Amino acid sequence: MRATRLLVALLAFALVGLLPATAATAAPVADATSANAGSSPMAAPVSARGAKKLTAKIVKRKSGKLILTGVIRPKKGPVVIQKATNCNAKKGTCNFKKFGKSKINKKGRYTKRVYAPRNGAWAWRAKKKGTVSEVWVTCVKKPGDRCPLP
Repeated sequence: MRATRLLVALLAFALVGLLPATAATAAPVADATSANAGSSPMAAPVSARGAKKLTAKIVKRKSGKLILTGVIRPKKGPVVIQKATNCNAKKGTCNFKKFGKSKINKKGRYTKRVYAPRNGAWAWRAKKKGTVSEVWVTCVKKPGDRCPLP
């Protein structure tokens, strides 16, 4: 049963592209001159083990509050919530400053209340060391209007 789970995990990594196609074999390496001779054939490369995944989205609670929430893998340390300070529409870039920190619960989830300006828009994202989430924009708009770039 355990070998089956390892095989399924390796095939999933190979399909995602984190492992080279040759490392997705289930049989041990028989030839000592092969590329994997010094390591276990089931071991994932260092880049696949250390890869971080950080998701984010803004949800509106029943009370009307806006919450930036998401999941981080691996589940360690606080997540920094950032707010855009200066955006350039021509280049499509923004400068981000720290807005606050959010603790991670046992499941790797974090939440932080964010706000929307009376006019204009603000952009938000989450960051953990070198990994950043997608950017979300908050604004107050009337039906049919679009959020402007911050």
